[in-house]
Amino acid sequence: MKYFYRKLFFTFLISFLFFAVAKNLHANYYEAGKSYYVYKKYNKAKNMFKKAIQAFPKYGNAYYFLGEIEKIQKNYDAAYSYYEKCVQLPTNKKYLKNAFWNMIVLSEQKNDTAGVVKTCKWMWLKLRDHSARRKIELLINKYLWTNNKQAITAYKKGLTLKKYNKEKAKELFKEALSHDSDFLAPKFELGLFAYSEKDYSTAKDHLETIASRISFYAEAHLLVGNIHYFQKNYGSAADHFSKAFEYGLLSRHTEYMTLIKRGKCYIKTGDYSKAYDDIAKAHAYNQRSMKTMILMSIIQIKRKKYDDALHTLKRIYNHNPNSPIILYQLGSIYYKKNNWRFLNYFDRLYNLSVHNKRLKKKFTKVYIILTKKHFEKRNYSRAL
Repeated sequence: MKYFYRKLFFTFLISFLFFAVAKNLHANYYEAGKSYYVYKKYNKAKNMFKKAIQAFPKYGNAYYFLGEIEKIQKNYDAAYSYYEKCVQLPTNKKYLKNAFWNMIVLSEQKNDTAGVVKTCKWMWLKLRDHSARRKIELLINKYLWTNNKQAITAYKKGLTLKKYNKEKAKELFKEALSHDSDFLAPKFELGLFAYSEKDYSTAKDHLETIASRISFYAEAHLLVGNIHYFQKNYGSAADHFSKAFEYGLLSRHTEYMTLIKRGKCYIKTGDYSKAYDDIAKAHAYNQRSMKTMILMSIIQIKRKKYDDALHTLKRIYNHNPNSPIILYQLGSIYYKKNNWRFLNYFDRLYNLSVHNKRLKKKFTKVYIILTKKHFEKRNYSRAL
């Protein structure tokens, strides 16, 4: 035992000394690189910064200066690559912010608007910089807008009336579209009106056009995803929800609800691995959620992981012993395992649902199983 602790101590000591030497080398090379950079001796500076990274690659400052040098020398792809590495590591806050904005500018030079939005989102998540959020909003508004003055006038009049006179506002938005059919802002408003009225066919016509033309417009993708979800087009719904996650600055609640919906979509399309990942992420937001645990058990049953499903359900059963869905899931597992304990759960489910039309319709399959099994066990009155 003494030998083990002595070995452990020396291992730790050697690691610490290696760390200290590497960090010191990094600092020396980095300072030399900065000095060369100030005097515009870029090739020598580049060499020093690369040596700093080799000595200790866990800081982003050297990557930032390498990006700056490549940008000066007009090697834009190489510059972007260095900035991208910089923002993934601990970096001086000033350099970090500059690196993000340089990535944004370089993406704009390549007309990569989607790349600009992704970088802005990354910047917002890392720095909570409101200028990144405003940049996304300005880009979306640019694509929604028009130069047609008559269309703009009608649209603005519609905005002033939409809270007080919905029908008149609709007329004005339609008038704006008559002046310019590519003006997406009034189309979005008409889509929102139809969505709120549950006229999903009309809403989809308007909003899907916007989502296809502004691929990075997360709010449009969320709305279209919800419409497809309500209409049971689960593959399309999952695609739009994925776009919303890719580009959107979603609130905690919206992300939670959208993870659950996309997880359900994946269950319906048979992609159980992705479904479980989404529901597990949603469960991490709210570990007391019965909904997420039931969904996790459904996926485990679909994947024939019956013991895992039982473990998941028993964590919530004691707090919800009369939940129809929990009784159904537990009964289903024991039924699939050929364990007669399923009768207890299905009988209790029958007693809960026999006077409830909605539950009756939902669990018809259970009644058929109960009838057969009670008959086999000669419980004739119960079978009847």
